[in-house]
Amino acid sequence: MRDDGMALAVQSEKLIVASVSV
Repeated sequence: MRDDGMALAVQSEKLIVASVSV
């Protein structure tokens, strides 16, 4: 579950960045 947490955080962050960029 160590990688899952990081992947989830990165995915969420990228999603937020993408939303802000657009």
